[in-house]
Amino acid sequence: MINIIKVQCPHCGVQGQLVLPESDTLIVGPCPECNKTLVIFAGKALPLDTNLMAHASREEAYAHLYEVLNAFIHERLDGLFNAPVKEEDASPIEEPKNGESSKKSEKTIHPSISVKEVNAFVKEELPLLDNNNYFRAIFG
Repeated sequence: MINIIKVQCPHCGVQGQLVLPESDTLIVGPCPECNKTLVIFAGKALPLDTNLMAHASREEAYAHLYEVLNAFIHERLDGLFNAPVKEEDASPIEEPKNGESSKKSEKTIHPSISVKEVNAFVKEELPLLDNNNYFRAIFG
């Protein structure tokens, strides 16, 4: 499956599209417009110190890259865990009244589908949808 993402240079703001070979790809390189160094991680272009990346030792470049990625991950996690809770999400689950099913008052939590699961579906199951027996077995 080809992953195409839209990226914007954090240095000059130029926008473009990029084809990623795998979802967990980490790309370090220059912006084609301003020639400043950036890293593309999780579909986001992050600025790197061009001078440092060009002239630093391997260990210094590693430390800089690690610092930039670490800050990005912390920002994402902070946004996830410190996001304000919506009132409907914060309300307690009401006990069912006499004769009512408890399923009515429970909230269902659906986990996200991973890229690995999507790739497996596309590769293995999607081609089977043309098979009438398989289709009926899944969808009735």
